[in-house]
Amino acid sequence: MIDRRITKKIISLFIVMVIFSSFVFGAKDKFNEKEALKNLLPRYKKWLDLVHYIISPTEREVFLRLKTNRDRDAFIDLFWKQRDPTPGTPENEYKTELEKRFKFVNKFFAFGKPGWMTDRGKIYMILGPPKNRDIIEDQYLTPMEIWSYYGTPEQGLPSAFRVVFYKKDGIGDFKLYDPVTDGPASLLIKSPTGNAKVNLTNDLDVYRALKDLNKDVAEASLSLIPGRLPYNYHPSPGSTILLAKIIESPYRNIDTSYATSFLKFKGVVNVDYATNYIKSQNLVEIIEDLNLNENFVNIAILPASVSVDYSDVKEKYYFVYTLTVSLKRNGKVIYEYSKKFPFYFIEKEIKTKLSKGIVVEDLFPVIPGKFDLTVLIQNSIKKEFLYFEKKIKIPDKRSLRIEGPFVYLNELKTNTSALIPFNMDRHIIFVNPKAQYSPSDKIKVAFCVNNNLSKSFKGELEIKNKIGYKEYSSKFPFKISGESRKVCFIRNIKNPGPGSYFAEVRVFAGKSIAFVSKESSFLISPLNNIAHPVNAYKLIPPDKFNLIYYIMAKEYENSGEVDLAKDYYEKSLKLKGDSKPVIKDYCKFLIREKKDYERAEELMENFKKDSEDMFDYYYLKGELLFSQKQYKKALSNLLKANKIYDSDYNLINLIGYSYLHLNERDKALKAFHSSILLNPDQPAIKKIIGKD
Repeated sequence: MIDRRITKKIISLFIVMVIFSSFVFGAKDKFNEKEALKNLLPRYKKWLDLVHYIISPTEREVFLRLKTNRDRDAFIDLFWKQRDPTPGTPENEYKTELEKRFKFVNKFFAFGKPGWMTDRGKIYMILGPPKNRDIIEDQYLTPMEIWSYYGTPEQGLPSAFRVVFYKKDGIGDFKLYDPVTDGPASLLIKSPTGNAKVNLTNDLDVYRALKDLNKDVAEASLSLIPGRLPYNYHPSPGSTILLAKIIESPYRNIDTSYATSFLKFKGVVNVDYATNYIKSQNLVEIIEDLNLNENFVNIAILPASVSVDYSDVKEKYYFVYTLTVSLKRNGKVIYEYSKKFPFYFIEKEIKTKLSKGIVVEDLFPVIPGKFDLTVLIQNSIKKEFLYFEKKIKIPDKRSLRIEGPFVYLNELKTNTSALIPFNMDRHIIFVNPKAQYSPSDKIKVAFCVNNNLSKSFKGELEIKNKIGYKEYSSKFPFKISGESRKVCFIRNIKNPGPGSYFAEVRVFAGKSIAFVSKESSFLISPLNNIAHPVNAYKLIPPDKFNLIYYIMAKEYENSGEVDLAKDYYEKSLKLKGDSKPVIKDYCKFLIREKKDYERAEELMENFKKDSEDMFDYYYLKGELLFSQKQYKKALSNLLKANKIYDSDYNLINLIGYSYLHLNERDKALKAFHSSILLNPDQPAIKKIIGKD
């Protein structure tokens, strides 16, 4: 037996907790909803009224945080696309239906306020017209309506339920009835037996009185779910839960991460793309390459869908992904790159390959530390894109760590020394970010243990069930020698059957104490026709390995670790000493960061060998001389560079500063004015010329 007063206290406590958590978040984030609403145009306020009951709290806050109408329009378009029951067709049936409901409730349910703001309007907006609407009018009963609905498990609702509205004390507008908080007695006006009084504090007495008047009302007074009459005749808390589920049902199956992502990607992608956000699943893993003795970020992305076009020239279907990766440390970008992945298919392959999904994979080197990783993929077809962010930590080399575990189906054995994503000791693992398989699939698990502690360890791989599923456990012990820096394991695993599982790798410090552990989850579906995506990647051949050290040099340089940056620049040139991009950036680094003018001058001689490189030679020579305060000689070289190419505003600024040091202010100002024409966003230069 549940005391109604206790239930009320629990509900009140929950409300207080929600308010408190909102207050804490608001205080931390300083978001003023009232201020944001006040600044909205009327059309956006009207839209918020329309979607008031179907928009999640997260989506609402994101929308109110947007600063421009262009972003608001893009968000609204994206909002409706998340709810389109027939994507790809011109009409969004759900949007059309909601607008129809909005007109209806405002016409028929208004009562001193717009119809959508009433209780009946709320339920109608959320659930639509009821399958049956009983209007109860009886001299002994409070005026009420009972609406009957059919629900679905996808909504989190029972197969059949009812919603009751009543006029409290027989007056005013219809109010939503909750059996627990309102109680059956609120539906009774007076005793039908004349002078005999009903004990209004006794739920059984009230139920019997209601039953004498209307059986349906009596049952609904205790439970909103037909056939679930409480045995003790106390109102069912299940009804309160049902009402809560009804309220959150419109966004129950909406992945609102698109909304929070929108705040970030709206500044990254063009607005033309912003409304075509595609959901995706991803996998990010740090894997060490023993040949280069460096860590690499390995990325795998599985888009939920992909649009294609037809090329008359190639007579094939195609799409082109542009992958953009950004690595930040303490808010500063330390490395960024873009790469194109073109895909071409004949018509037959659309069904055999593309319909299964495409996993796009890539990798890049990374220095030790904590970083924010941002990954963006854009498809020019229909201007679709996907986006995700992750925090990653790269340990130093003096550590013991686990790579994986990966649950997968297929692999490719290779002897190539090229760099390929998800290479586990010359086994290319075809990962599946979705990690979903069928009962007939022959699954494998791969993982590596990096042991840089010169100690021997024991460990085990365990396949186990998630909580709530049939209990299952299968263990595979292994050993790690202190002489082995990295050991990889591949295990064929008996398919455990339908359920949700973990693959966990543990390395023990003692007999049973885990020194380090790592796990990944996977799902075995009851269906036997699970489609498995194909994997696409680009390898990095050995003759490009110098660029690996170059990338790491830039990462160290942008992180302020100049000594390590210099070491990696030298490593890069040791592999390929005539790489012009590396030499150019290294010279700038030596001049600006290390003040190693001798080494810089030695390297820039490489640019004198080819007339096409003379711009870089004069520019670098001029910057070197400027740093040595030889302004006249610096200016001579910088002007020669400017004659070859006159649209580099950084070069022109250096010319301007050289003139300033030579007390030729008029010429300096002329140079700075030219620079501002090329790039107006230069506050420091504007200040010099008096345009700040």
